[in-house]
Amino acid sequence: MNHLLIECNDLLKDGGFDYAFCGGFAIELFLDKTVREHGDIDISAFWDERDKIILFMQSLGWRVYELCGSGKAHYITDIANQIKAKRNIFCMTNDCEIVSLTSTDEPDMFIVDFDQKGQDKLTFIEFLFNNTDNDRFLYARNHDVSLPLSQAILSRHEIKYLAPEMVLLYKSTDTEREGYQLDYDLAIQAMSAEQKIWLKNAIKTMNPCGHKWLELNVDTKNNYLQNPCRSLSTAFWKKDYFSKPDNLHIAHKKDLDTSLCNIDKAACYFRLIHYPQKDYDNTFADGFNCRTVNLPSEASLIADIINRCYSNSSIKTDDVYKWMQFPVFDNDLWVFICDEQNMSPVALGIADFDSDMGEGSLEWIQVLPEYRGCGLGTKIVLELLSRLKEKASFITVSGEVNNPTNPESLYRKCGFSGDDVWCVFRDGRSAE
Repeated sequence: MNHLLIECNDLLKDGGFDYAFCGGFAIELFLDKTVREHGDIDISAFWDERDKIILFMQSLGWRVYELCGSGKAHYITDIANQIKAKRNIFCMTNDCEIVSLTSTDEPDMFIVDFDQKGQDKLTFIEFLFNNTDNDRFLYARNHDVSLPLSQAILSRHEIKYLAPEMVLLYKSTDTEREGYQLDYDLAIQAMSAEQKIWLKNAIKTMNPCGHKWLELNVDTKNNYLQNPCRSLSTAFWKKDYFSKPDNLHIAHKKDLDTSLCNIDKAACYFRLIHYPQKDYDNTFADGFNCRTVNLPSEASLIADIINRCYSNSSIKTDDVYKWMQFPVFDNDLWVFICDEQNMSPVALGIADFDSDMGEGSLEWIQVLPEYRGCGLGTKIVLELLSRLKEKASFITVSGEVNNPTNPESLYRKCGFSGDDVWCVFRDGRSAE
């Protein structure tokens, strides 16, 4: 861990105010590793403790300045005399070498210039003030963008830091600044799906006309569209929302050197593709009907059906709520087949739709064990294909090759095709 993090935290921890590291140091705390040099130390704090922080830093012999815009900084000698034009104050010791101040004709007002060579001694700290409301951390540039405080302020080694999604949102305003793109590239790989979704939606809110971090890599997109099932082991949108564990290795079966890898020790998954057709026979036999799932009220029912279909499944209602937050969520693509005798759901189908790619993907096709053999699996797939035909340019699906229920046969019967198989190895299982 960077020594400046430890020294700064030791300096501030007895100040009697809340704070959290932000900027590049917050990304390093999140990743739990040193990434790069930093121009300065940034600390997130709250407006209602601004005066307390100023007095504390002055009591330690530090000089405190507030940024005023136009390259000017006001030297604070009396907390009753503040301009408060910006949300930043910076504190420096007498031997600080990364800031130069030039006097102006105005009392206690200076032209400020920062040396970006990097900070290696604890002689400079910048505080950035934020607001809270109803236990939510408010993004300074738009208070409609917020996070629960419990999600906004995290901790590593008993050092608090601002969550990476909020840090990256601030950095998104200046992606060309040195180190910012690296921070994004490293953090996004380690962030949870929930964090990525929040960041994507927040950047969209702040940049309705588009943003660099929202744009797809054109070559990657084109390669995927040319051969989706050969290019990736999952639907395209998932590559940016789910992190692969370090001990997991995924490779297309055709790319494996079978002299080094034992396919029998891999978990193998087929990937198939379907191009929508004009009509599908999605009529139901007597005694059954189909309806759209009522969300969120039936989220717990979704979890229950999936768990009843798998002996080792432990899906929770909260998991279903998270699926509903994915950018590909479409309630119209969540369907139940019901037994008309008791009106209870006996089969479930869930599909996603990625409007950026024009890709539909079948995610869950489940039939309760006691209703299998009635053709309900085929009918629910055809129902989803019918609902996707006006939206999707193509539809993908994957499943376990050696699943005893033989889902591959079901999908091929419904018009899916392809010969792509992806192999998943965990460390210690990939070689003879």
